[in-house]
Amino acid sequence: VPGESPEPTATPVPGESPEPTATPVPTETPVPTQTPGMQIGVQAEGYQPEGWSNVMPVFTLSGIPEGDETLVYGVFICDERLILLSKGNNVYSPTDQGEVSLRFAIFDLMGDVVSLSDQYDMLLDFTPPDGPYIMRLWYTDTIVEIQMTDMESGIAEISTDDGVTWRTPESPMYLRGDVGETIGEGRIRVRDFAGNESRNFEIHTFGPEPVYSGGSSGGKRVPHVPETLDYSTANYNALELVFSPDPQTELRAGDTLLALTLRDEAENNAFVAELTTWQTEKGKKLAKPNALMLSAQEQEGVNVWQFSGDVYRLLYNSGIEYLVLRTGDYIAALPTAGFTAGTAYAKLKASGVSTRKFDYTLCQDESLRETTLSVTVEGETYIMEEDTNQPMYRYNVLVGGSELMEKPYNSYLPQKDEK
Repeated sequence: VPGESPEPTATPVPGESPEPTATPVPTETPVPTQTPGMQIGVQAEGYQPEGWSNVMPVFTLSGIPEGDETLVYGVFICDERLILLSKGNNVYSPTDQGEVSLRFAIFDLMGDVVSLSDQYDMLLDFTPPDGPYIMRLWYTDTIVEIQMTDMESGIAEISTDDGVTWRTPESPMYLRGDVGETIGEGRIRVRDFAGNESRNFEIHTFGPEPVYSGGSSGGKRVPHVPETLDYSTANYNALELVFSPDPQTELRAGDTLLALTLRDEAENNAFVAELTTWQTEKGKKLAKPNALMLSAQEQEGVNVWQFSGDVYRLLYNSGIEYLVLRTGDYIAALPTAGFTAGTAYAKLKASGVSTRKFDYTLCQDESLRETTLSVTVEGETYIMEEDTNQPMYRYNVLVGGSELMEKPYNSYLPQKDEK
């Protein structure tokens, strides 16, 4: 990949915003070449155009004559990604969460649009809130803190009487009880704005020696996973964001070992992990760190960072917005909301290829001010440039001097057109 500019400036690539709820706005909208008498029809079931929904809509497409082997249906996702449905398949349900926009189309065998539908915009959240968790306070035996998070639509209501009454939660949320009183399983319930609901699985007894025990339905006691190399099923906020100040050769978050390593051209290299803050938008205050910076100890030559796709997804699910890889004062910032796109990427993901099967390599040369990013998946390696015409490309990746972090991250991204 051609090297980046020697100037310490950002090299963002047009694409979707790194914010979890942002929807990319294209600079151009596909314009169909209409075939006489050919028009796509869309029947929507469970589609809610306004407000958050936890119902997965089903779109049934029509318009291709029965028995026709020259046409297929396809879906433009946020006018940024494209999925072609298999021959004979005319049903599509979105699995993405957050702000989702869909346009359906009929394609010929060359991939050209024959007919294009109107746009369907929706807010989808299929994931119940993480929590509630009953957390003991060290300074009292009669008050506990109730912790809960929701990465998509947000927490809307809480019930502390087994769902009889609901109210808007406070921040922080506390619950008082008399010594000997027990909070039973399911007594505390939380609901997000899409209607997803979760309840406590712990049983807590107020007193000088609080007793925690797992309920009959199981569930995790604290919001992190135990030490394990298999973290593919980790839930939201699964990572304990605790990083050793000592140099390490493999990234460890709390008790979880992640598939991220660093080496130079000859051998393994050490790096230091540090939580930091990077303002996303001007005027937006940060309550806690939102970036993880990994700084290479060896700064000469080429440093090679390697990590699997589920590493940045787990960081994203745990509240980390940016993974910053640093050699000296030269950085590459990757938005954990996603930085990979392209027709090859869309086809691989649509075919069910797991995120953890995407193995990324980022080569960083401070002296030449060059950065190369590539990904290997299903035996193929793709060089990820900023050219959106490539089958696999990167977007919203910033490369330059460490002074980039002095300004809001979004200030370096292409501004969306307001229409």
